[in-house]
Amino acid sequence: MNDVLRYGRDGAQLMRQDDLVVWTASDLRDAGMKYLALFNLGDEPKKVEFALEAHGLPTREARDLWSGATVANEGARITTAIEPHGCRYLQLN
Repeated sequence: MNDVLRYGRDGAQLMRQDDLVVWTASDLRDAGMKYLALFNLGDEPKKVEFALEAHGLPTREARDLWSGATVANEGARITTAIEPHGCRYLQLN
């Protein structure tokens, strides 16, 4: 998580759709690495399917920045559940 603070740059909102807000950022050390934050602004849990390739994001590997666990990105798509007012923060390579 400290790497995002130290090396993250060009953070910007990519999209907003109802209660889902998506932000991305680049990494100063590696032009092929991106950070992806998926926010659920709603009051209910939300299942999110997000197409990485459709937004020009890396599809090879995704890692959860909170837990360090690898996240499945089947078909260049991230599928995840996000708690109310929660966030899923990923590093994409």
